[in-house]
Formats: sequence, C-alpha cells, structure tokens
Amino acid sequence: MERCEDFEVGIEMRLHGALDAPQTDSLVRPPRDVRFVPGLRQLARGSENAMNQQTNLHLQTLDWGRPVEAHQDVLRPRSRGQRVLSSAVVVLALAPMMMLMEKNVL
Repeated sequence: MERCEDFEVGIEMRLHGALDAPQTDSLVRPPRDVRFVPGLRQLARGSENAMNQQTNLHLQTLDWGRPVEAHQDVLRPRSRGQRVLSSAVVVLALAPMMMLMEKNVL
C-alpha cells in the first residue's frame, strides 16, 4: 500500500473479505505518508456496523407492495391512443439497437 487512501480502502476491503494474503499482509504496517489515526480499523468496523443497523431498520419499515401499486396505473395504458403511443415509444427506442445489431456492431 503506497498511499493513505489506498490503505484506508484496503482496510475496508479486508473487512469484507475482498483481499488475498499478500494484500492483507501489506495492511499490517501503514505507509510512511499516512497520518494514521489510532483506531482506524475500529472506526471502519464501527461505521460498517452502524450502516448495517440503519439499513436493517429502514428495510423493516418499508412497504414493498406500495411502490408496485403506485406505479401500476402508470404502466397500464388506458385508452387505444395510449397503447399506440406506448408501442411507438418502444419501437423507436429499439430501432437504433436493431440497426446496430444488423451491422454486427452489437
């Protein structure tokens, strides 16, 4: 680890198990230019726990059916004109992609 930012990112990656053994070994000693705050590892671990707790709290309070019900009317065209317009939008959106596929670009 050469830079302070790399060292901090490395600590986070190690907490998530995203480093192999040589990379983990380089975290044993911070680089010289790091103005190392004692307890950075504990701070990172505490921040991660706090974020997980907040996320779990919000996930418990969400009503997962509500967004689907709220957008159901938007997704369902009501009149023949709306159906034609919706079809035209889909065709116009896919037309450039189809032309690129014909030319073997995609």
